[in-house]
Amino acid sequence: MIESPHKHFKLQSIKLRKTSFEVMDSIDEVIINDDGFTVQSRRGSGWKYLKRVENDASDLFEAEIGLGIRLIEQSQESGNNPDRVVYSIEAVFAVIFEVIDSSFDPNELGEFADRNGTHLVWPYWRQFVSQTLQAACIPQLTISLLAPVMKKSTASAQDDKLSEDK
Repeated sequence: MIESPHKHFKLQSIKLRKTSFEVMDSIDEVIINDDGFTVQSRRGSGWKYLKRVENDASDLFEAEIGLGIRLIEQSQESGNNPDRVVYSIEAVFAVIFEVIDSSFDPNELGEFADRNGTHLVWPYWRQFVSQTLQAACIPQLTISLLAPVMKKSTASAQDDKLSEDK
């Protein structure tokens, strides 16, 4: 893990890059409660290092954080009736840092992007989910106040993480 990231990076901006929202056609017929539903979440990250040479400009580091959540209605019948996706919400954020000191191990940039990028975009993600569900007149879903921490062995660039909560 990069020691003292504040010595190496200065946050420049957080940008919403891509969004999607899909809801089943018969949403008005679905009674959303705690029984028979599963919430699945997804998280992925990637990064790129932008070397700048003009006018002694600082290099840039961009972390791309993809987040998603969906509500699954579990089939009450066994057999050919699969679980149904009630709705899904996804967003991709770009977190751009100015590199103020490049004396760090470049092999640690993936973990830095995943951990710090996710932490920085999490409030925006929570707001996006809340506003999307409100605009669609769908009951609110509670998103944790803090981003879940992934174990070091499973956090890698370009990996999607999937978790289920009941």
